[in-house]
Parts: sequence; structure tokens; C-alpha cells
Amino acid sequence: MEANGTYYSIHALERMKLAQLYAKTSPSEAIRHWQQAIVFLLGYGFRKDITLFDIIECVPALKLHSRESAIYALIRLRPLLSAVLCHTDHRTTKHAPNAWFSSLLQVDEVQAIELLNRTLMYERGVFSWTSIEAQKETLRQLADRGDSILLNALWSTLLADIDYENAGEAVVKERLSSIQRLLTEYPAYAQERFTVLCAEVFNDSSNYQLSAVGPLRKFAEEHSLHMPAYKLHETNKIEKLIEENILEIHPRLPL
Repeated sequence: MEANGTYYSIHALERMKLAQLYAKTSPSEAIRHWQQAIVFLLGYGFRKDITLFDIIECVPALKLHSRESAIYALIRLRPLLSAVLCHTDHRTTKHAPNAWFSSLLQVDEVQAIELLNRTLMYERGVFSWTSIEAQKETLRQLADRGDSILLNALWSTLLADIDYENAGEAVVKERLSSIQRLLTEYPAYAQERFTVLCAEVFNDSSNYQLSAVGPLRKFAEEHSLHMPAYKLHETNKIEKLIEENILEIHPRLPL
């Protein structure tokens, strides 16, 4: 198969299958096939070396053997993050640092949070998008276990940006998770924090706010909370008119 040539990902997949087959009968042969699979997985292809993600995302599985081996693997992978960013077009590979952080978070939450904290301190208030995404990933992972007041406060430090059409529901729901817990753990704070969330949604984002209205209203009705009056940004008012078929957009007329 290698002589005929094909994509590196296919070569890697076949080598990994062989490694699985030999794992119980010939460990040394299994290791040999696995090492060859790694070469193909890290091979440069499709102008974007996204194959590095396959390695990064597998690291948490090493924790079943030992946490130390997983940490060591992540340390050894760290230089490759810089290399892949230097030698590719960033269109997909720019997410490699966050994939690495996500794996660290699964392996050792304490070390991951400590690393994120040091990074935020180093950035001195001018936070990179990678740090912001890392904070969101941390809050998502701790949604069911962290202190609900602290989680809610940390969500409030992040802008409630709605960047894509129909993305408002996802933005709202991940922030509502802490308020859902406040209703049972600290009910006295629930209404106040819900009001704050509504303010964040309608002040932080200037686009696609309509997709956030439904989830907020539904949550308020289900939990007998008061949803404050809101004012849509001008771009959302036009979107609402289009949705209600009140305004017809002519392709040659600018809004």
C-alpha cells in the first residue's frame, strides 16, 4: 500500500490497526507499527497539518496508565505547537494550542487552571482569543462540579458575543447552567444573576441577538423569573423585520 501511495491519514490508520492486532501477541511488533503510524500522523499534508490534533486528543487516554505519563507526553508535544504554527497557514492549525490545553484539562485540572491563571496574568488585561477560549473550555468542564457562584462570576468576565447566525442559543445555554444551579444552591441570587445575564446578552453583542431571546424567555418562564425589558441593536431590528416578512430586501438597495 505504501508503495502505491495514498494519504498519510490512511497509512496511519492501517498501521494503527496492525498495532492493535499485534498488541496481545507481539508487543514489540505492535510498538514498531505504532511508531510508524506516528510518522504518518505527523506528516505534512493538505497544506494544513491538522494531523497533530490526532496525537494531542489521544493523550488523555494515557491517564488510564498513569497521570505522569500523560503529563510527560503533553510536555513533549508542546514544541510541536510552535512548529505547526510557524510552518502552516493557521487556517485550522491555530486551534492546536487550545486542543493541547483541553487535553491537559482532562489529564490534570489543577495544573491546567494554574497554567491558564499564569497566562492571564502575563497578558495583563489584553487577553488573546486563545486564552478566552481556554477559560470557556474550563468553565464548561467544571459546569457541574465547580462552585456555582464562582462559575457564574467567571462567565460574567467574558463578553457574551454572538458571532454567528443562530449561535445565540448555545451562548445563552452554557451561561444559564450556573444560574440553573443557583436556583437550588443559592436561590436568593438567581433572579439578580439572570437579570445580569440578560443585560450582558443584549449589550455585549450587536449581531444575531434574536437567537438568544427564545432560550432566555423559556428559562424565565420555567423558573418563574422576571425577564427584563430589552432593546435590540439596530442590525437585529432589521433581522427581526425580515424574519416577520415585514421588510423585503432588494438586492441592490443597501440597508
